[in-house]
Amino acid sequence: MLTVTEMRNALTGSFLLARRDTGGLRFFDVSIDGFWRSFLVVVPIAPFYVWYAIQEIEIAREINPEGTYLVMNAGFMATRIILLVLDWLIFPVAMIFITRLVGLWPKYVAFIAIYNWSSLFIILALAPLALLFALGIISAQMAGLINLLAASLVLYYRWYIVRIVLETTITTAVMIVSFDVILGLLVHGLFGRLTGY
Repeated sequence: MLTVTEMRNALTGSFLLARRDTGGLRFFDVSIDGFWRSFLVVVPIAPFYVWYAIQEIEIAREINPEGTYLVMNAGFMATRIILLVLDWLIFPVAMIFITRLVGLWPKYVAFIAIYNWSSLFIILALAPLALLFALGIISAQMAGLINLLAASLVLYYRWYIVRIVLETTITTAVMIVSFDVILGLLVHGLFGRLTGY
C-alpha cells in the first residue's frame, strides 16, 4: 500500500507544479519502483471518482429535469470503478507507443509516475466543488459553470506536466493532452454502449 509520506510528498509536488514551480518534480519517486507504485494511486482516487460522478449527474438532473439520466445503483458504481481502471491503464499503455514514436521514451517512466500522482491532486482539488453542491451551498447552474472553468484549468495543468516532464514542445504537449481526452471519451462512449451505463 501507499505510505502517508509518499502521498504527502507527491501531493506537495503536484501542488508546486500547479503553481508552475518545477521544484515540485523533486518530490516524486520516478524510479521504476515509483512508476509501478504510482498505479496504486487509483485506490484512494476511486471513492472520490465515484462520488464526483454522482454529483455531476445530480447537477445535470437539476439543470435539466426532463433529461434521461443513469440510475445511481450498484451497477452504476461498478461500471464507474471499471471505467476508472480502464482509464488508468489504457493511457499509460498508449503512451508507450507515442513516446517511442516522437522520441520521448527516455522520459516515459517519470512522466507516467507524475501523471498518475497528479490525478490524486486534481480530484482532491475538485472535491470541494462537489461538496458545496451536495450541501446545497451553490446551485447546479453555478456548479456547472465552475465545472467548466475547472475542466479548463485541469487541461492546462495536464499540458504543463506533459511539457516539463517530457521536455517537449508546446504543440506536442497539446497533442498528447488532446489524445488523452479523446481516448477517455472513446472508452467511456464504447463502454456506455456496451453496458448501458
